Amino acid sequence: MGVPLFVVLAVCVTLLDQLTKAWALAAMPRYEPVTIVPGFFQLTFSTNTGAAFGMLSNATPILALIALAAAIAITVVGVRGARTMPHLQSGALALVLGGCMGNFIDRAFRHYVVDFFDVFVSTHHWPIFNVADSSICVGVGILMVLMSRDSNRSSKPLANDGGTITVDAEQSAPISK
Repeated sequence: MGVPLFVVLAVCVTLLDQLTKAWALAAMPRYEPVTIVPGFFQLTFSTNTGAAFGMLSNATPILALIALAAAIAITVVGVRGARTMPHLQSGALALVLGGCMGNFIDRAFRHYVVDFFDVFVSTHHWPIFNVADSSICVGVGILMVLMSRDSNRSSKPLANDGGTITVDAEQSAPISK
């Protein structure tokens, strides 16, 4: 039995995240933007002791524990489902796991998360983020689309009489909700 692709992808995301953060720490000017696409994208070194959008500022230990618990849960689900789970779902879970691990490593060893991608339009800036954050967002987005798609497949209206009747995809028998 080889290493599941789920694990390989999660490790690759974690490594990419940590390599880009190491580069940012070593090479980027502190808090001075480096313009990549004028008026839209720049690299701006920043550190974050909280969660997304500045929430839970200075809650690094709690956030590290939450990230570790999430990583363990995702690993269990991903490894157990590696043979039966659709590849896209497994890949999405791996993206979330790799992102969780990347930010966990920062919180555990640096006591802050390194951010440097700065996207904006005019003077309206999105919060500065990193590879781990992007990976988590893309993975969760894919999982949401998959869940929505699966929900739509198993819940097909049969009548328009004020109630919803759905078809159980497993038994092909009408059931009422």
